[in-house]
Amino acid sequence: MLKNKIILFLCKLLSYSPIFRITDDLQFGEIKSNSLERLRISLVSFNFGKRIIHFFSYYIETKKMSFLKIINLEKLCNYPDNDKANKAYNSYKKEIETINDDKILMHKETLMYKISQIEGTKNKTFNKYVAYIAIIALILPLYGAQLSKLHNFIGDYKVVFLIVLVYILVNLLLFFHDFMKVRGYNRTRFNSIRKSDTPLKEFTKSLYYEWLTIKSESTFQVTLIKNIEKYMLGFVVISVLLLTSHTAEQHIAQVDNNIDLNNSINSPTTLIHLSEVRSDGSDFMKVNDLELTSLKDRLLYNNIDKLIILYSEETSSLTDLSKFLDMYNDGSTDIIELRDTNTQVISIIVIEED
Repeated sequence: MLKNKIILFLCKLLSYSPIFRITDDLQFGEIKSNSLERLRISLVSFNFGKRIIHFFSYYIETKKMSFLKIINLEKLCNYPDNDKANKAYNSYKKEIETINDDKILMHKETLMYKISQIEGTKNKTFNKYVAYIAIIALILPLYGAQLSKLHNFIGDYKVVFLIVLVYILVNLLLFFHDFMKVRGYNRTRFNSIRKSDTPLKEFTKSLYYEWLTIKSESTFQVTLIKNIEKYMLGFVVISVLLLTSHTAEQHIAQVDNNIDLNNSINSPTTLIHLSEVRSDGSDFMKVNDLELTSLKDRLLYNNIDKLIILYSEETSSLTDLSKFLDMYNDGSTDIIELRDTNTQVISIIVIEED
């Protein structure tokens, strides 16, 4: 018993892995307690909306190998199952002919109640769908500022987060699209009831067919929402991890900069103040020509260890200064930028080597 639980736990872990993945076809990849006898083991596997694509897989139940196997969620849910609905409807038409009007009336009221319940479930499902779209719309703009810095992720551990995030978003968009495309069935037509010699029977038969088909719609919508919820959880978790790691990196960088500053306090230092661009449109380089020329000479001919730039959020000339320093810094001088809310100008602390 314990052995089976351990195996089941390991299989559940591997059901999330794209490499050497273990899934259950009948549960659309999810592993449950009754899945051990029908597991599919795949060398490579990934989800693409309402499809799971397996490469080089082995199915335990049939003991067959497959180079490519695609599992379609619609087929697992038998949606839409017109044949099943039509057979049940034809059987009910025969049954209702032998029932008196009192019982037919009870059938009608019961069917209307059942349909109302299913419609309520569909409305709740749709409300969840709208809420999840709102969450995505709320979180995605937070990544906007980082889009121009995606190249910085190359070779960084965060590239793994980025790949997983893209994978989750692609599947979410596909499921959102599939949810909106859930096909409806023909509902009760008043004309067929109006022309019938037994309108109560005709209406009840129509309600029965509607009840059969709306159940299929609702079940499929709920299945889609459950899959959306799974990816929404992953989206939120990845977003939190990215935010936490980014915040931690910023804090560590700030601490390191402060340590560097403290360690350099005994070295020969000078302080340079640079004026911001004036309202008359004067060029930053011209306004600070003397200071920048002196700084250029020191970069070229002196042994400068560090330049610590103090700036505020209102500083608009930091980019021009950075370009200037990059032009004359041969790489031997460390340039550290620190935000200082107490200054309205750009200040440069020049730390020379002993």
